Amino acid sequence: MGFKGLSNSGYLLLFILSFVFILSMLNFVSAQNSCTNDLQCGFTGFFGSEFCKSNDVYKNYQTALCNSNICSVVVEEKLVNDCNDGDNSTLDSCLEENNLAYCKHDLVQCSENDECGSPTEHFFCQSGDVWHQVNNPVCDINSTQCIFESYEELYENCEVGCNNAHCIPKVQCNSNLDCSNSSVSSNYCFSDNVVRDVTNYTCVYPGSAVSFCQQNTQKETVQSCTNSCLNAQCTSNGNNGGDNNVKHRGGIRDFEDLNPLFFTKTSEVQPVTGIIIPPNDINETVSKVTKKASYSNFWILFWLLLLLVLIIIILILIVIFRRR
Repeated sequence: MGFKGLSNSGYLLLFILSFVFILSMLNFVSAQNSCTNDLQCGFTGFFGSEFCKSNDVYKNYQTALCNSNICSVVVEEKLVNDCNDGDNSTLDSCLEENNLAYCKHDLVQCSENDECGSPTEHFFCQSGDVWHQVNNPVCDINSTQCIFESYEELYENCEVGCNNAHCIPKVQCNSNLDCSNSSVSSNYCFSDNVVRDVTNYTCVYPGSAVSFCQQNTQKETVQSCTNSCLNAQCTSNGNNGGDNNVKHRGGIRDFEDLNPLFFTKTSEVQPVTGIIIPPNDINETVSKVTKKASYSNFWILFWLLLLLVLIIIILILIVIFRRR
């Protein structure tokens, strides 16, 4: 046989094998569909996972029947749980989670926006600045639930940065040189001295965010007064701030000083009343007082000299005994 005869034989063999395979498949399908009872066609019942449909819970249901020795299998979706509880105060819905479906009954929260409460707000940091978020509660008519409509706005532009919804304060000072210069007040009287206030500024926590300039004020004595202070100046014995009518101890300044001592002066000419001491008696009294004072001073001087002589004698005796 030539090459042509071999090709014809191969085509014939391939045709025969294909025909046999098709007949075998027809017999297999016929055997699968043929039955004598329902059990040979498969199970009848639910299968698969539950799912939501029209806000109710459904599941697939299979029905296997044998009709006229032929299997008939029908799959349909059957209601498993009706989520409508008949309560008008609840909102009924079906939810699916983790291949499970279940009914949810939420209380109707609102019918208008006023029933959802007042707006709320909070501050937060974003992009180094302080931002303001406002949450307005509104009533969703479809779900009868309160929801929030929020918006954000820039509240404060921070120069250094933001931390915990507040701008980071700028470093006020790195040293005392960044604070104000020292200042001196005008002179004034304090505790009978002339003083003034000296104010200095010191940088506390230099170089940190909490740094600040602290003011320190101290009194400085400009002049210590011997007597007293008036109008930021020390007063002397002969000057009490310009009041020439003030009387001083140690002398008679005007005629009025004599009034309580000797006589009474009136505006009209009247006989002088009082005790007039004769000049001679005054001189004798002064002489007696002077003599008594001189005698007492003499005896004090005498006893001091005697004491000095005794001390010198004792020192001489000590020197002599030491030399021996």
